[in-house]
Amino acid sequence: MEPEVIVHKESLDKARLSVVRWLRFRSRSRREVELYLEKKGFAREISAALLDELQEYRYIDDLRFTEEYIQSCLGRGFGQNRVRSELTKKGIDRELIGEAIKQHFAVEHELIRVVALLERRAKRIVAPDQKWVRQQFSFLKGRGFSENVIMQALKQYCRDLIED
Repeated sequence: MEPEVIVHKESLDKARLSVVRWLRFRSRSRREVELYLEKKGFAREISAALLDELQEYRYIDDLRFTEEYIQSCLGRGFGQNRVRSELTKKGIDRELIGEAIKQHFAVEHELIRVVALLERRAKRIVAPDQKWVRQQFSFLKGRGFSENVIMQALKQYCRDLIED
């Protein structure tokens, strides 16, 4: 074997070991793995070959990663805007993000989640004042919920308080 081929194979093996070890912790997007390999200093040819191999054997799968990431975000109380932004940062295709968001973030479900968040945050509040409402609006906006959903939820929450 030629020395260049041996060096290429050794580099590929070293990169593979490094990535597989890194992937044990959680799923990653193709772009995240690409950036990881770049940060570790592996050549582009090595990275490209390894990325194709990892994708072929389903070690990396952007669709699966997107689904897992959305489930995680739903559990942590994030809205669709935040999820869309985070997935874009992680290099997921916009079309794939759009489809996943459409599946998991119906307006009715977001409204229910926002009202539940408001109820949890308001356990100590007897009657919400304007300051509290503004704080909740900012908090929910930061969580990635749309202004429309937040306003509907705040109205519903305040209406429910009056009825009780």
